[in-house]
Amino acid sequence: MSGHTTVPSCSVSLFDERVLTDPYPTYAALRSMGPAVRLEQHGVWAVPGYAEVQAVLKDPVTFSSAGGVALTERANTKIIAASMTALDGEEHARLRQVLARRLSRWAVSKLREELSARAHRLVVDHIRTGSVDAVALARQMVCETAGSLVGLTKPEHTTLLAGTFDVFGPDNDRFRQALPEAAAVRATLERALSRETVTPDSL
Repeated sequence: MSGHTTVPSCSVSLFDERVLTDPYPTYAALRSMGPAVRLEQHGVWAVPGYAEVQAVLKDPVTFSSAGGVALTERANTKIIAASMTALDGEEHARLRQVLARRLSRWAVSKLREELSARAHRLVVDHIRTGSVDAVALARQMVCETAGSLVGLTKPEHTTLLAGTFDVFGPDNDRFRQALPEAAAVRATLERALSRETVTPDSL
């Protein structure tokens, strides 16, 4: 008598607007189904548990990031190619080591004064209109901080986050709207980041 194993699968789309608005019930449902769940709509596996994610991240031979981690070939080849998220092995470790030094608890603690001053300045700027768009404020804070860390000059800051995360998903309306913005981010970084143009203390 032969054994039979049922592979956990789910028809939910992680990129449905309702899921993106409140993803936690979906995450909990996926965790209850097993350590790995086949997402039928996307043709990929979801690994929803913390321990399982840790195991995957520590095994790049079995679970390679080389070639990209986005759900479309276009994003993998045009947007994130050659970035740290699309590399394995020694090249990934080399780039990660650079970031780890600058993003350690000690290094980040040295930025406290700079971050506090930036946050204060942005809040003052935003409340002058009489109302505050918290999303716009948070976006500007993150963009300016990330831009400063990597050595970009101020005019480049506002484009840093535009569309980048949405291009990791499937080819849908959100992806197509974000693609030009994400491509602009990559072009900005390629143009602006060089040893001659970045600030001396940047990443």
